[in-house]
Amino acid sequence: MDPEMAKQKVAGLSRQQLAELLLLSWHPIVELEQLTPSMVKEATEYWRQMLSFFERRKRLQLGPLVMPGATGFGQLSQEGLVEEKGFIRKLEDVWEQLKTKSTPEGTVGYWAFVSGTSFTETVVKAQIVSFLVSYGYAGLEEKDQGLVLRPRSKPQPPKDGSPLSFPIPIPKEVPLPRAK
Repeated sequence: MDPEMAKQKVAGLSRQQLAELLLLSWHPIVELEQLTPSMVKEATEYWRQMLSFFERRKRLQLGPLVMPGATGFGQLSQEGLVEEKGFIRKLEDVWEQLKTKSTPEGTVGYWAFVSGTSFTETVVKAQIVSFLVSYGYAGLEEKDQGLVLRPRSKPQPPKDGSPLSFPIPIPKEVPLPRAK
C-alpha cells in the first residue's frame, strides 16, 4: 500500500476505531515502576533487621573465619587442574617413545602404541599422537588393514600447508595386536 492511501484510510477512521487499533497493536517493551514512600520504608526496615555477615556466619556454625591462602602448583597438579608438563614437552616425550618402540622397518602399530591401561589414558595418548601426525613428527599409514605410525627423525610439516584429518574412533575396548 502506498503512503498516500494509508494516510486516507487512517483519516477515514473514527476515534473509536483508532483507539481499538492502538490497543490491538500496542505491545509495550518497558515497564515503569515507581518507588513509593511505603516501598522505601519496607526496604529500609529489611536492611535494618538483617544481621551482619559475621552474625549470620555464627548461626551457621562454620567455625573460625580462615583467610584464603595461595595454592601451589604441585597441589593444583595433584587435583588435575593443571598439567605438570607443558604441551610441547609431552609431544616430545611421546615422539621419543614412538621412536624407541619402532620396529627395524621404522613403524609401530597404532593401537599397540596408543593403548593404555585405561580408556582415559588411551584417549589422551591418541590425542597427543594426532598432534604428532598433524605437526609432521610422525606419519600415519594404513597397512595390512591396520593403522601404522612411522616416526620421523625430524618434523616435516605437510606439503599442502594443511594436514589431512583422519577420524579414528576409539572403542571402549581397544583391540590389542596379536603376536605373530
